[in-house]
Amino acid sequence: MKSDFSRKTAQLMGFLMIAFSVIARYLLSVNNLPSPIGETAMEVIGNLSSFLTIWTNILAGLYFFILVFFEKSRAAVLIRKPIIEKGILVYILFIGIAFHLLLSATYHPVGMAKVLNIFLHYLNPVYFLAYALFYTKPGGIRHSQSPYWMIYPLVFGVYTFIRGEITDFYPYPFVNADILGYFAAIKNMLGVTTGFFLFGNILIFMDNLLSGRREKKRNRTS
Repeated sequence: MKSDFSRKTAQLMGFLMIAFSVIARYLLSVNNLPSPIGETAMEVIGNLSSFLTIWTNILAGLYFFILVFFEKSRAAVLIRKPIIEKGILVYILFIGIAFHLLLSATYHPVGMAKVLNIFLHYLNPVYFLAYALFYTKPGGIRHSQSPYWMIYPLVFGVYTFIRGEITDFYPYPFVNADILGYFAAIKNMLGVTTGFFLFGNILIFMDNLLSGRREKKRNRTS
């Protein structure tokens, strides 16, 4: 077992990394105003807040924030439940992998934007994975529970289409209903949701495998 000090330090580090990258990304976007298409500060903030990457990094940051500053609260007890704790891991790893495979070839930021992109899509997901491996208990989640993890991307999809209809802004080209039409955009969003589901079940399999190995090791040493 890792010491409480070590665990708390890891949680604080995770919170600071994510808080830095998310806040700095907002500040950078606002600092670059006026934009070429004449967006206001509120429009820039609203559009940036429409990206699943931002949603998921904020979710992971909130996880660390609660554990650091409200360790004894009901919220801390809730987020430590395997279905939530491992669900956040699924989400943040998936957005990193999906970005690298689907979007990185067409997105080439420079300067500070490139640094923050590395944090949001690579460093933060890898850090959360490392934290989960070292400081959370494997097991405790069943494949039958994985459909609950689809609620998050479905909520994102509904929000995206409603906001897109109002503002004409879609965060990703594969959900741009103005260009693709709603049928194709919704089909793509359902494909992403299915990706979350499949990836989540892979993680559950690996997590249960790790849990079984640790249990065998514990039995041999007891």
